[in-house]
Amino acid sequence: MHDFSIPITEPIIVFTLVLLIVLLTPVLLRKTIVPSIVGLIVIGIIIGPHATNLVANNDTINLFSHVGLLYIMFLAGLEIEITSFLKNRSKSILFGILTFLLPFLFGYFGGLHLLNLQPISAIMIGIMLASNTLIAFPSVGRLGITKTTAINVAVSGTVIADTIVLIILAFVSSHLQNTEGTNMVWTFLITFTVFLFTMFYLLPKLCRWFFKNITSDGNLQFLFTLSVLFASSFLAEMAGAEPIIGAFFAGLSLNRLIPATSTLMNRIDFVGNALFIPFFLISVGMMVDLQILATGYLPALYAALLIVLGLVSKWLAAFVTKLVFKQTNNEMNTIFALTTARTAATLAVAMVGKNYGVISEDVFNSIILLILATSLFSSFFTEKAGILLAKEEKYKIPVAERSDSVSVLVPIANPKNIEKLTELATLITDKSLNEPIYPLSIVKDTKNARKRILANQPIIDYVQKQAAANGAHAHKITRVDVNIPTAIARVSKELDITDIIMGWSGRTREIEKLFSNMLEAVLRNTTNTVIVTHLPRPIQLTKKMVVYVTSNADIESGFRHWGKILKRLSSELSAPIVFHVLSEARIRMENSIKREFQLPSYKIIEHSEWPDFRKEDADSISNLTILINARLRTVSFNRAFHRLTYQMPETFKNVNILIIYTQQFD
Repeated sequence: MHDFSIPITEPIIVFTLVLLIVLLTPVLLRKTIVPSIVGLIVIGIIIGPHATNLVANNDTINLFSHVGLLYIMFLAGLEIEITSFLKNRSKSILFGILTFLLPFLFGYFGGLHLLNLQPISAIMIGIMLASNTLIAFPSVGRLGITKTTAINVAVSGTVIADTIVLIILAFVSSHLQNTEGTNMVWTFLITFTVFLFTMFYLLPKLCRWFFKNITSDGNLQFLFTLSVLFASSFLAEMAGAEPIIGAFFAGLSLNRLIPATSTLMNRIDFVGNALFIPFFLISVGMMVDLQILATGYLPALYAALLIVLGLVSKWLAAFVTKLVFKQTNNEMNTIFALTTARTAATLAVAMVGKNYGVISEDVFNSIILLILATSLFSSFFTEKAGILLAKEEKYKIPVAERSDSVSVLVPIANPKNIEKLTELATLITDKSLNEPIYPLSIVKDTKNARKRILANQPIIDYVQKQAAANGAHAHKITRVDVNIPTAIARVSKELDITDIIMGWSGRTREIEKLFSNMLEAVLRNTTNTVIVTHLPRPIQLTKKMVVYVTSNADIESGFRHWGKILKRLSSELSAPIVFHVLSEARIRMENSIKREFQLPSYKIIEHSEWPDFRKEDADSISNLTILINARLRTVSFNRAFHRLTYQMPETFKNVNILIIYTQQFD
């Protein structure tokens, strides 16, 4: 018999409930400014033992939470650009020392003189403020800035600071246990040296041998990688350090052996971001007890003091690093925001202090509030600062020029639209360069798959003939898959597709809206330029191209590419281009268009806010209206444009519309 009482303790029910939370939270927050990381922490508070007490903070939660924390540190090690780290090691070392020393001093003297604590208790406060957890690391990964110098410095500095914190914690624990300190120091130094030798000499040799000889089974490679992660965490614990140090070193050891674009890396990212890391974030929320605010003013007062000391000291560490190495404000802000969250190491120190009686109940409760506040702060501001850093890096770091060649994928969903989609594909490809068009027929993997393949064959043959008639080359492709968006994503990677052209499918049912439609699934699974079409009239009748551009569209890596698409369309259709931009971005956008697009003629009209385009332009049957859009939570994402994606084809049923989702960071 299953136990359905509250709080829920049955592992299967707990696991199911958490999976539903992980599934629904990003969907429910999709139309808000709240990052999903923050949403998961808040929901953890709500369902936790200190609020509704819906879910017990039992072994199931603790296991997956611990694994999630290890996963964050492991991914941080994998994502570090080793050459960049070696090049910027002086920055990393300085920041690591500063991000430990300044918060430690603030916490120690604040504990002595402001909280009137004993020296040993003040030391515990100091090392708690000096630690931090890279809770917002998934955000910088989504923005494509994990390889930047700023993120390398933040991650490396975190490891240095946390290592010092955990070493001091080992000494303090020894002192509290009244054990012989000198013997403990030598034991730790010897065991930790053996651990480092194992991680950076023996482990890389083992991993190279495994990947060299076990290459045919991706599942075995993934299981081997997980084994290395957890074995390394265990070895770190055996050496007297914390498991998170072992997880990070495991990532560093495997860094050169797992390419960022490999299938194995994709699996590692998927499992971590879809399962283990969300569990950890929810568990952070479950630790928070907001009821302590009603027990008296001391926990709130202590928490406010610790939050201020913690934020100011971490900011000073980033600020001094900026001054010494002449970093930009965006680099400094991103480093600061990413390194402010305190969770695992802080809680570990607090538990040790509480167990040995050197941390009072009021101070311990204030630490829990510190964990909540800094986690929310880091989650919000890392994303904001990261977007600004991504814009800056676009101009600062020379990006290797992509090939000017175009390859277009045309998934066949509605046979009625395929002729128009193929025609658009031939317009944006250069026939003289034999740029290919790939009509893609996807059949769901059922018992009738063979019949569907044969039924789609005439449609693909027709596309080939139509492309040939226009002087283009079409190469037909058929795929059998259980998931259509996944099949599109796989084919686009296999063939190095630059553009995916899709027909507008109209309004979906309400339940399909909730879980996103085909377009949104394709956008999530690809980084290509995606062109959504609504072409009720022959595109050859176009007399003017009306293009609405988001303010940050020129920051995206695909800016030059969609400019080339517009240039080709303008040439093929003999239609001038009118750009609509916001007033705040007028000058920068005009300079970017002039520099990158090299259009023979164009016009720019500015607006004070979106959507503010002229109804007569959109209603004109001779216009081709184009929206330059962006994927959710990317640098140029604009919520008004996101809504327009679904409104315009229905509002202007007789108008030709293209919605271009620009290519994102590779």
